[in-house]
Amino acid sequence: MRANEPVQTQALDATTDLVMVGIGGNDAGFSAVFDACRHRDEATCAAVAAAQAPQSAALSATLVRLYRTILERAPNALVLVVLYADSLPSAGTPGLDACSAIRGPGDTLSDADLAVLAAWGTEISARVRGAVAAIGSARLRIADMGAAFAGHRICDQAPYQWGRDGEIPYHPNAAGHAALARELSSLLDALAADGAIPSH
Repeated sequence: MRANEPVQTQALDATTDLVMVGIGGNDAGFSAVFDACRHRDEATCAAVAAAQAPQSAALSATLVRLYRTILERAPNALVLVVLYADSLPSAGTPGLDACSAIRGPGDTLSDADLAVLAAWGTEISARVRGAVAAIGSARLRIADMGAAFAGHRICDQAPYQWGRDGEIPYHPNAAGHAALARELSSLLDALAADGAIPSH
């Protein structure tokens, strides 16, 4: 939700047939961790990640409350929780030292930083999955976008996400948005074919 905008769940009602929601990263303090890993030394990156751990742990209860609210306000809707695409290179990937998209003066993600961020991303995904499992509703499902950028991560030949020097640093570019749209469209087509959502 952006500042000065109404709570988005207020738009839901019994006529809603599909809800897609993506939430978790910033709510667990990911932006603080990512900023420390980009601009500070490796020890600070790890320390900030450890300091944010309680906020990450609290995410589970927040998500359960949110998902229940959505299900209650949209009693006839299928709710898809969209997980993040894996966009950063893995620690130890050959050639990273020559990748200006993640490594520059004062703005560098080292292998150690990448490992911290990967663990953080795994933790957030686990919290989301755990919240969905805790509710146990057939109307609440995961839309896993994890592999949507396979072969097109930052530092690959044709990345789907901007790096540190991109138009919107560390966010999907046009090709990335198109890839996510294809993945979601394919999933929605399959759900419609199964009768889980209306076919439009």
